[in-house]
Amino acid sequence: GDKLGDGSRVQVDGQEFYRCALIFPEAGDFKVYAFATGYNGQTVNSAPIEITVESGEFPEVSIIAPLSGSDVPAGDNLEILINANDPDGQITVVEVFNGSTTNPDNSLGLATPTGSAGQYRLNFTPTVADAGVLNLIARATDDLGNSTDSDVALIGVVLGAVPQIEFLSPSAGTEF
Repeated sequence: GDKLGDGSRVQVDGQEFYRCALIFPEAGDFKVYAFATGYNGQTVNSAPIEITVESGEFPEVSIIAPLSGSDVPAGDNLEILINANDPDGQITVVEVFNGSTTNPDNSLGLATPTGSAGQYRLNFTPTVADAGVLNLIARATDDLGNSTDSDVALIGVVLGAVPQIEFLSPSAGTEF
């Protein structure tokens, strides 16, 4: 029924889309659809999608260690440190996932508080089957049920020891 806003044309990877930023006045479940008018005056409605609008502020979460781009040997402990805070309440769960989505099948486990304010830890031991790249995502959920996902941290899992490199010659600052 009610018009929520107008879309604007955007281009992403060479394709054109329309986007609309919406602010809902209250929490609840809504069905939202798009209504478009063509150049010749014809109109069309999209299929509705269901949206749940949560109340309260969302948590803030980030993976602070290991740094994205780090490597770990298969079989070694990988300590994953996470900062998670909630501006209007408290964090109730911090879960870590491996994958491009936070599908429950991708869960590595629940992180536990470290004792430092807002910091959580999950120890994970990657196996030979994990060789390649882990796509770590941390999800923090607050006492209102709101959740936020961190940016992805890409961690390489290598077989054997992580190679070390050191320049022996020329020494730093040498001019030629």
